[in-house]
Amino acid sequence: MHAPGAEPRSPGRRPGAPRRAQAGKGNHHPHPARAANPEPHTVYVIPAGDFDQEAVVASVEQMVADVQRYVPGYRLKSAPVFDRRSTPWGERVVIAMLLEVTGAGDFLPPYAGNLDIMTAAARQVGELFARHLLGVREEVAA
Repeated sequence: MHAPGAEPRSPGRRPGAPRRAQAGKGNHHPHPARAANPEPHTVYVIPAGDFDQEAVVASVEQMVADVQRYVPGYRLKSAPVFDRRSTPWGERVVIAMLLEVTGAGDFLPPYAGNLDIMTAAARQVGELFARHLLGVREEVAA
């Protein structure tokens, strides 16, 4: 029992010491000497209606090439996979794409490719917005 007005003590806690957190959150700190592998990401698409598979593959390849202009470590690990599956909308074709992003390693480690792509996307949006505000209609080649 504790004295009236005194706060209860945790076992091993000295009087006046700060209370310990009741719940916590852990952060993962990879060992800098061990290279982490880039994290794969899977994108699923359930198209509505009919579509041309070759046009989808060509469009995906073009988008990967566009993204690689500002995120060189962005890559499609394999061609899109077209698979007929049961979905909430009935039996449909589901397109699966496996992506991987490796960071440039300029300021962040290479396994932080997801941060590189977010930063690059933010920059791209900023540049498009600035062009819109300035009334620039075409991108000038560097």
